[in-house]
Amino acid sequence: MKAILTRSTQTLSLALALILAGSAVASAAVTIRTAPFPGSLLFDGFVRCIGRNGGTTTAKVRMTLFSDDGDVLANDNVTLAPDDADTGGFVNLASASPSFCECTVPTTTSFSCSLVYSNGPSHLVVPAQ
Repeated sequence: MKAILTRSTQTLSLALALILAGSAVASAAVTIRTAPFPGSLLFDGFVRCIGRNGGTTTAKVRMTLFSDDGDVLANDNVTLAPDDADTGGFVNLASASPSFCECTVPTTTSFSCSLVYSNGPSHLVVPAQ
């Protein structure tokens, strides 16, 4: 009887550990980055990060715009409602050389991040990979 009780306790402990590990992974944030942008080669226009929530729940997103040297040019924390998008702070190419955006999102299934270059009527979107 003691062997059966010990085996049941071990099985229950293993099942509980797997459930807790699965819930921790499900709630863990994911960091995604855009492909490099040649900010050092351009001198006109503006660059910013944009986060998008394509899901059904409200969540927080952190958007960081980096220079070629790895310096932080803009850092924004936004709360995105379902089917919402928001922009981060913009950087003028006349004074900085932005290179990529890094976003921390709840999941890549329903959230996305992009670097957007704007120069007058021209816009270029570099999505996160």
